[in-house]
Amino acid sequence: MRESRDARWRWMLFCFGTLALVFALIASTAWNCTCEPKVTQDKVRRMATVVWAGSPTTNPPLLAHDNWKNLSVGDAIKTDDTGQAEMQLVDCSGALYVFRDSIIQVSTCTEDEQATGLTTCAQQGTGYFNVDCAARFIVDTPGGRVLIGGTAFSVTYLPKWRLTLVIVFRGRVQVQPVIDFETRKLAPEGIPVDAGRFLYTMPGEISPELEGVPARTPLSVERLPPLVDALQIRDWIDDIGRRAQQDGVLPDEWPFFEKPEVVTISLVAGGGALESGAGQQAVLLALDKDAILGPVLPGEEVAFVSSIGGEDVDARSVAYNPGQAQEMLAEMGYGGGFGARMVFPEGDEQLAVMAGLIAEYVGKVGIDVAMEPVPPEQLGTVFETLRESGTPVLWLARR
Repeated sequence: MRESRDARWRWMLFCFGTLALVFALIASTAWNCTCEPKVTQDKVRRMATVVWAGSPTTNPPLLAHDNWKNLSVGDAIKTDDTGQAEMQLVDCSGALYVFRDSIIQVSTCTEDEQATGLTTCAQQGTGYFNVDCAARFIVDTPGGRVLIGGTAFSVTYLPKWRLTLVIVFRGRVQVQPVIDFETRKLAPEGIPVDAGRFLYTMPGEISPELEGVPARTPLSVERLPPLVDALQIRDWIDDIGRRAQQDGVLPDEWPFFEKPEVVTISLVAGGGALESGAGQQAVLLALDKDAILGPVLPGEEVAFVSSIGGEDVDARSVAYNPGQAQEMLAEMGYGGGFGARMVFPEGDEQLAVMAGLIAEYVGKVGIDVAMEPVPPEQLGTVFETLRESGTPVLWLARR
């Protein structure tokens, strides 16, 4: 869905901080309150793989479990093209959802704000907020500032366009456009945006208009499709819509029909005879993918991904050919077969059945698999430990 695969991996910095109890802030807006900055810890959990969270910002560690992880100022949350994370905000009822291909940094945007932590910064990607806070906080992008006070909304920022898109599902926000990109000068007054409406803006005294949709003008969500198509952000919009629907705040006028939910299954091989690309290809040749997926996930749209020689592949693109698999193993010196381990998430009945079917198929070409259910939060560690010890291992998981 992104401008390119590279753009998909271009990190979005989405710096987050909270405001509580500050005297008479932002006098030019309707969101005045009396508070004082408070340093707190937020927390994050993985909702769908793959998610990284923590420090350093440029390369946070893998979040290899579904438990809550505490965050400190400066930590980052990163998701890949299938990952999703939930962030809970201290002293704030509600949550922030981080969708695929996004990064959130728990920090502030500009140097003069870092001492107080008065705002958040979004430099690329999409976040969805559903919060009901006594405190109020701000979401900044290089294209505008969003002032909120207990509401459900989304913020998307696209660097290529320098465009900020705000969609409101509950309550009201005010958007202050950036009128000078270099100095980040804001318009003196915010533009109110109510539930069921959206607004987009690009920096400048006057924002350019796209696809006949007026900029800096609150419009009904029914007017969104031409803008979404032009920006090529349909996948993000579907993520936002699903989340708003689950929260019961999706407008009746929502113009997008969701694509079928895709279940992504990952099978990774490594260690010993399975460390090479040839061994990994032999495993995929040995599997009748449709016969494995069909009985376990009937009627589901399933993506079955794997890796050969470090390159991600669609497992279905490797045709079922057990004879060729045996030939490859023989050429590798494993004509007599070998033993391997299969790790999969404990408690996932569907993947347990699938693991058993995979074991049957690879057993026919001489790979004797020992089944090993593992607590989900330990799967990555167990796989890497076995692989590094030279033990052939298969890792089956959802992504």
